[in-house]
Amino acid sequence: MTLTTNGIVNAASYAGGRVSPGEIVTLKGNHEDLLLRFVDGELEAGRFWSGYDGLDTLADYGVAASATGLDDAVLQALRRDFVASLPPAHLAFFRGLAVSFRLGGYFFVHAGVRPGVTLPAQDPHDLMWIREPFLGSPRDHGAVVVHGHQVVTQVALRDNRIGIDTGASRSGVLSCVVLEDDRRELLQT
Repeated sequence: MTLTTNGIVNAASYAGGRVSPGEIVTLKGNHEDLLLRFVDGELEAGRFWSGYDGLDTLADYGVAASATGLDDAVLQALRRDFVASLPPAHLAFFRGLAVSFRLGGYFFVHAGVRPGVTLPAQDPHDLMWIREPFLGSPRDHGAVVVHGHQVVTQVALRDNRIGIDTGASRSGVLSCVVLEDDRRELLQT
């Protein structure tokens, strides 16, 4: 999930929940979590990641892999080749991703939050991976949670959450929500 204040791309520091004009805040989701766990030696994360676009990412970095025969020896070799091909700046980018960002009455995450847990006490794993009980919860989470992770046919605009993942890679529909003061505008292409 990427947040921007005016569509201009530049590197940003966003400590303290503030965004300057032109800044972008990029958040860590479950795919980046799996990538980093694999890079750090967790072969089971690599095996799981391979079924969720991980093989495509490896190919983007010049590491050819097949979805079949991913035993530990093959995964270790893929990991070694991936680490060797991953530019240090890319690895630093992945490691520097925040798992959440709060701005005003909105809390931005990849997946969602655990209902009943205060926002500062949320488990990073939930912020990147949760589906239920978050998606079915009508609770006030302390801010409107803006999230992706769960593909929907239409943007879900609820009192307590906004789900914006319309599955662009499969559906061809890319959705964006513009939040300004109390207004919520939807852009789709």
